[in-house]
This record gives sequence, structure tokens and C-alpha cells, in this order.
Amino acid sequence: MRIPVMLLALAGSAAGFVLRRWQRGQAYDERGLMIRGSSSIWVLAAFCAVLVLAFALLSRRLEKRQDYESTFSSSAFCLAVSVLAGLLVVAGNSYAAVQDMTALRLILGFFGIASGICFLAIGAGRYRGSAAGPAVHLLPVVYLVFRLIVDFKSWSRDPAVLDYCFSLFAAISVMCAAYHISGFCFGKGGRRITAFWCLSATVFTAVALADGGLANLLLLAGFWLWAAINAWQVLED
Repeated sequence: MRIPVMLLALAGSAAGFVLRRWQRGQAYDERGLMIRGSSSIWVLAAFCAVLVLAFALLSRRLEKRQDYESTFSSSAFCLAVSVLAGLLVVAGNSYAAVQDMTALRLILGFFGIASGICFLAIGAGRYRGSAAGPAVHLLPVVYLVFRLIVDFKSWSRDPAVLDYCFSLFAAISVMCAAYHISGFCFGKGGRRITAFWCLSATVFTAVALADGGLANLLLLAGFWLWAAINAWQVLED
């Protein structure tokens, strides 16, 4: 089951990115205002809804699994992807902090860099066949909650929901994925719900990547890799 589901997630990521790029070219007029009723809005919305529903149904077919060691693998491939994901998150937060050196963004950048390092530690722990520890797993959750609050405060000033809705969906799905991954540290992991959020995060981060911006690209690429490699491990039979 793992390979077909991951192929669906990867194909959905690629198609979602293309559809979002198309939408950004079709759903706005020359003044940058949203064109109500544009077909591109409904096509991408329907596409994402179908994928989310498919992920929900496929995740329900998984056997329950709660412990860490039997859920997350120790392969060199998983380690390499986790390291790359962590480095991208560190780079994205570092660049964002340099671009906006207000106190709030600097604090957010600090937690983001620390979270990227946590991704590295989690990958290394799994490679050694053990969990990195609850604190290492929970710090990214705190960061993602903090980041969602800060970003949503900024996004909410924009009256066009279409401008930021996929970034919002990506932030929520990555946050929920990280939260449920941390549950395995306490022997209370939910394999089905974790798979659902990791797969959803894989697609929504890819869609949001189409919005551009270097810091955004680095961060979302890191989150995309993190969500995808966790989905790959959670789906293992």
C-alpha cells in the first residue's frame, strides 16, 4: 500500500503546484484583484478536496500502531531526507530573520532554526534505532503553532483569502503532522491520523510553494520533505 499512496501524494504535489501556478495567472486581473468565478479557483479547490478525501479513506485502512521503533525506520535514505529537510528549515528561517529583523520575527526565526536542528536530531535518532526524545519532537510543534499565529495575523490583513489560503492549509497540516508524530514518543501514536496529516501536508506545502518568495520556498521545501519522509515511514507495512 505504501508505494501507491506515496505515488498519489507525489503526483498530487506536482499537479497541485502546477494548478496553483495556473491559478495565480488566471484568477487575477491586471490590477492584481481576484476575478470572482474564475474556473481555476474551483478546479484547484476540487482537486485538493478529492485528494484530502482520498488520504482520509486510505489512512483508515492502515493497521493501528502506537510505538515509535516499529513506526519509524532507520534507513540511510530516511536519514538523508530528514537532514536535508532540517537544513532547508534552518536556511529558510535564517533568511527570513535577516530580511525582517523585528523582535517578533527574530524570536520566530530562533525557534525555527532550533526546530530545523530538531529535525536533524530526530533523523539521526531514528537512524540509530531510537527516539530522539519528547522535547526534541515537541519543540517543532511549539514553533509551528507560534509561526501559524504570527503569519495568520499578517495574512488576515489581506481581504483576498485566495492569496493566503493554501499557505494557511500548509501551515495547519504541517503543524498537525508534527503534533501527531510527537505522540509516538509517549507510546500513544496514532498511525492513521499521522499518515493523513503527513500526506495532506505533502500536497498543501507543494501547492503553497507556487506562491514564491525565497524564504517561503526554503521553508516549504523543508516542510514538504519532512512531511513526505514521515508519511513514507508511517505507511510502511
